[in-house]
Amino acid sequence: MEICLRNRENKTAILTLEGRKEGRKEINTMMMMHSSIHPAGGCCRVLGLTGAPLRLPPAAILTPPSFSLPTPTPGFSSPIEKHATAALCPPITILMMTKLPNNFTNMMMMMICSQMMMLLKLMMKNLMTVMRKRILPLGKQEIQPKLLVNPNKNAIRRVNSRYSSQAFENSTVDGFRSRKLGSIKKAEKRYPLLAEELDMDEKWFPLLDYLSTLGLKESHFLQMYERHMPSLQINVVSAKERIEYLLSIGVKQKDIKRIILRQPQILQYTVENNLKSHVAFLVGLGIPESRVGQIVTAAPSLFSYSVENSLKPTVRYLIEEIGIKKDDMGKVVQLSPQILVQRIDVSWSSRYVFLSKELGAPKDSVMKMVRKHPQLLHYSIEDGLLPRINFLRSIGMRNDDILKVLTSLTQVFSLSLEDNLRPKYKYLIDELHNEVHSLTKYPMYLSLSLDQRIRPRHRFLVSLKKAPKGPFPLSSLVPTDESFCQQWAGTSVDKYLAFRQRLLLKEFAKKYERQ
Repeated sequence: MEICLRNRENKTAILTLEGRKEGRKEINTMMMMHSSIHPAGGCCRVLGLTGAPLRLPPAAILTPPSFSLPTPTPGFSSPIEKHATAALCPPITILMMTKLPNNFTNMMMMMICSQMMMLLKLMMKNLMTVMRKRILPLGKQEIQPKLLVNPNKNAIRRVNSRYSSQAFENSTVDGFRSRKLGSIKKAEKRYPLLAEELDMDEKWFPLLDYLSTLGLKESHFLQMYERHMPSLQINVVSAKERIEYLLSIGVKQKDIKRIILRQPQILQYTVENNLKSHVAFLVGLGIPESRVGQIVTAAPSLFSYSVENSLKPTVRYLIEEIGIKKDDMGKVVQLSPQILVQRIDVSWSSRYVFLSKELGAPKDSVMKMVRKHPQLLHYSIEDGLLPRINFLRSIGMRNDDILKVLTSLTQVFSLSLEDNLRPKYKYLIDELHNEVHSLTKYPMYLSLSLDQRIRPRHRFLVSLKKAPKGPFPLSSLVPTDESFCQQWAGTSVDKYLAFRQRLLLKEFAKKYERQ
């Protein structure tokens, strides 16, 4: 095998590697290298192979192995030689080893073979890279024929003329640029905000015009683009079909905008293969068709979940693990549609562990809480459950009392501390003169409206001088207005409603003065 080394001064040296026959204990290696030749800054090139099979001597190539393409040779017109400029090759050092044992010789021969293969692979890789980046584009520009249509003969003819080809390309580019410029101007005129932020396509205009009739604005289109860009590339006819189907199942016109913003992918879901199958699943749970639109509005992301692989397993888990009856599933989903689109196993286990550890709640009590108020499964533990438990503790309740209140009225977890629970507790103590333990008997007190129910009924009985002395009876707050007026006030409902209206206006005036 011969290797040619050439430096920048174009000085060359031939390196000949020749191996002796196998079985010899000594290997004589003949290498000739001119002392002035150094591969650094030059090129290394394999000229050819002599003899077969190739047998390499025990030589080690160090720091590091690399091949590069040949430098241009004067008078050589090959496109490879013309356009491929090789990278500088690092120094190559070759060590001569003689009089080595056969086993060591064989080992060294294997090492040299692997090193030479690496060199050849790297050389071919560099060659292909240069061809791909330099030679092929040049060839395509210079010699690739173009296809033009002859309008007279209505046939395709090949034109090899470089001038005609270049003119054709220039006209094509100019046409594309003019069309692009026209599209940009239209976008800037119709949707200036979008044109400023996005590289708009004129094909989007029909869909954007239709969505604008549903109440969406340019800022909403930007949100859709950020959440799911392909939703703006939907055919307007398909989008209309899907929106009309949502309206047909009970989704209100005013809610369409909110659904699209929350789940823009819904414009891509086909009616037959996706939307109808999910609606049929909801109806199969016992949800009335008149309520399906409300479920979709509350949880539009359910269309992105597989009925067989996700939604049905979730329902199965609720029935088998949490104990919700199959006949009650429709009611549970209506109370909390999000229960279908969350990791129900993780939500259940984390909240069960928390309540059992914090309050000593048995599993049956937690299951009862979930059945009555399934929203419990997606309330935050740190920001939702724990602060309300701590509030009940702060007013003097023990864990047993808290568990009774929460089991009976689990929606306490959904009530605001500052706007709901604290004001009601203050009114209970200061105005109604009740003790905190009365809440364990009438936990519903915490769910009643202070402005619409508790204060008006208390003040109305006080004005009639029918309020009993001592603690105000919380049982008078539970019945309907008709029953309250008949059993406790002994007057007409109209008189009570008029009193309540005046009281509300008075309280509103006080709040306005404080502001």
